[in-house]
Amino acid sequence: MGIVSRRLRPPFIPEDRLGLNPNNVAAVQISSRWKVVDGNHWILDFDQKRTAAERAAAVIKHYGLSFICFVGRPSCPGQQPMMYWLNAQGKAPSGAMAGEDAIPFNPGTISVQKIGQRWKVADGNNWLLDFGPGEGNAKAALYFIKKYGFKFICFAGRPNPPMTYFRK
Repeated sequence: MGIVSRRLRPPFIPEDRLGLNPNNVAAVQISSRWKVVDGNHWILDFDQKRTAAERAAAVIKHYGLSFICFVGRPSCPGQQPMMYWLNAQGKAPSGAMAGEDAIPFNPGTISVQKIGQRWKVADGNNWLLDFGPGEGNAKAALYFIKKYGFKFICFAGRPNPPMTYFRK
């Protein structure tokens, strides 16, 4: 038998995906901090932002989000990994949720750009994600944005949102 050679398509990294049960998700105060939890598992930390934690739990329930996914974990110091969420069928959330904080972008024109010494995913002059020196992470993020057909980047708890999600 000969060796079979296959060309791998980017990205060359597996999807970093953690499962959760949206029916068990809640915003709870633990000590003095607000957390979004799945049962006894902490998912997100909102510090003192109770309303934002409650909003994040509502988003997870509204879309039936069953997977939290990352690009760039562990991240470089001072960098946030890309966070995106999928439903139980492994599909992107779709449709607006009342009161959401969403910024539209054009998936046909987004690209990976090196700006200074930093790698970013951008739609023209609008920077969506900043991966610092992580060129590979920026390219992986672009791949997943296109794979899932994301058209909006959304936030719970700006500024410095603990939850970012993308949707169609």
